Amino acid sequence: MRSFGVGLLSYHIERNRTAEGISLRTLVLFGMASTFRLLSACTAMRQQDTTFLCYVEALSLAGALLAIYLILVPLKYTYDVKYDKFGIVFLVVPCFVVALFFPTFREQR
Repeated sequence: MRSFGVGLLSYHIERNRTAEGISLRTLVLFGMASTFRLLSACTAMRQQDTTFLCYVEALSLAGALLAIYLILVPLKYTYDVKYDKFGIVFLVVPCFVVALFFPTFREQR
């Protein structure tokens, strides 16, 4: 679903040729989350089920990067940064603190 949604968003941006109403900061966070999920899925490639997950996460990351590229390069004149008020710090800092106190360890077989 995640890959389909971000692909649909990229298609919508390209078709309408506008980036109005889309938060670049949220897309950057989605790209970061997709990157970390992809790294996590691909480092656990020992299991058969993770191959599909690795492909899905790669598609999600590609869609997010495409949307970010479309907003920053060809459609930069339609993106208005003053309306993008999403506070990245309020999301990233608590996640970092929680990750420090509750790290996940995988058992090596």
